[in-house]
Amino acid sequence: MKGKKFLVPIILVLLLDVLVAAFWFYFISFIKNQTQVIKDLKLQIKTITENRKTERSLESFLKNISSEKERLDSSFLNEEKMVGFIEEVESLRQKTGVELEIGSIDLNSSLLAPKIRIRLKGNFNQIYKTILLLKNMPYMLSFENISLAANRDGKDWTMEAVLSINNFLPYEKN
Repeated sequence: MKGKKFLVPIILVLLLDVLVAAFWFYFISFIKNQTQVIKDLKLQIKTITENRKTERSLESFLKNISSEKERLDSSFLNEEKMVGFIEEVESLRQKTGVELEIGSIDLNSSLLAPKIRIRLKGNFNQIYKTILLLKNMPYMLSFENISLAANRDGKDWTMEAVLSINNFLPYEKN
């Protein structure tokens, strides 16, 4: 009986040791899993932080180039700006005193550069001044099919030409 007295506490101590060891291994594996979760969360936080920095950088970049974009866009004509361009061309008659007629406007979508037929009537100096003002407009204009003739008296001249707008951007539908 004496042997049985010691056997029960030894079994209980061994059972308790096994339970403590099992708890210890479970606790260690739980900590390893939590460590991996923490590493994953840190990586996500780092990625999100980098994305936000990139986003802020892009927003700043867009703000910085918006004025340059507006300036660049103002150098190109499109269908919306065409009326303003024609009014600008017509305003040259007040500046130079020349008779200016705009004939046909060809905005054919197959053309890279729309064509505008113009007719100028006035003295040679007025026509020359008008040509210079047209060339100095902030658009890439070229003259095609120019016809320049003096009237019978030699005082008045007539010029017919086709203006080609080389910096035209056709309207793109979204």
